[in-house]
Amino acid sequence: MRNTIFILIALQVIISCKNTSYIEEITSERNVGITLRKYYDDEKNTVVTTYGIVIPIEFKLDINYKNIRKTTSFYYFRNNKSAGGNGNNYRIFNGDTNIPIFYEEKNWGYPYFPNSIYLVDDELNLTKDEAEAFIKKYRPTASAEEIKSDKDTVVLAPYSKFRKENPEFIEKLRKEPDTLTLRLSFKNKKEPKIIDKGIHW
Repeated sequence: MRNTIFILIALQVIISCKNTSYIEEITSERNVGITLRKYYDDEKNTVVTTYGIVIPIEFKLDINYKNIRKTTSFYYFRNNKSAGGNGNNYRIFNGDTNIPIFYEEKNWGYPYFPNSIYLVDDELNLTKDEAEAFIKKYRPTASAEEIKSDKDTVVLAPYSKFRKENPEFIEKLRKEPDTLTLRLSFKNKKEPKIIDKGIHW
């Protein structure tokens, strides 16, 4: 009996000491694509059109707890600098619904926190030659000329496959550190918990 009580107490201590991993980067199986992007160039004082590569950087979440507030949020830092607000230079999507979390305020919070999110950096641009090379590699019958607007996308391959087959391109993305910051707000604590996750691309 004494041994049983001791074992139960030990198990409780182990469980209470367990560190919850609220967020972990995973290699996404979502598709990489090429699209058209338009942005305002301050130096040229004009709207510039360029090709952009859509890469889903996915994170597994474990935040669906009663004590986590709806004000929990994410911030993206590109090259160690803030990339601005969600929806401006990048978008963060609900991995369960594929809807940007910016538009899910009513469905954001316990018990609706998603199992995953994925980030798309809207400033990963390509030259036309780079875009054509990727399209030729994965979609030899397609062409960059088919992309007429930001609503058109040529799908290349799942990111897990693209990542393995284009190591030089991925290394360029890793050259400067990028980070996704999770700001967790708890009902029983005044200060939020800040978790910085370096993006490994």
